[in-house]
Amino acid sequence: MNRGQSLLLLLIGAVALLTLFVILPFVEYVIASAVLAFVLYPFYRRLTRRLRARVSKRFGEMLSALTLIFSSIVP
Repeated sequence: MNRGQSLLLLLIGAVALLTLFVILPFVEYVIASAVLAFVLYPFYRRLTRRLRARVSKRFGEMLSALTLIFSSIVP
């Protein structure tokens, strides 16, 4: 391995490490979102069966909007 390849490998490692530092704070929120989606999916499926598709779509939009609003208010 020559000097140029070593420098390139070092730069790639540094960029990967910096990328990890940027992404790491968001991992907790991604996992929490996945768990929440998994838990609420049966409720959503039951709701869509009982309600018409149009009402269900509007309810989903409203729920998404409320989630965005509350997530910006509550840290």
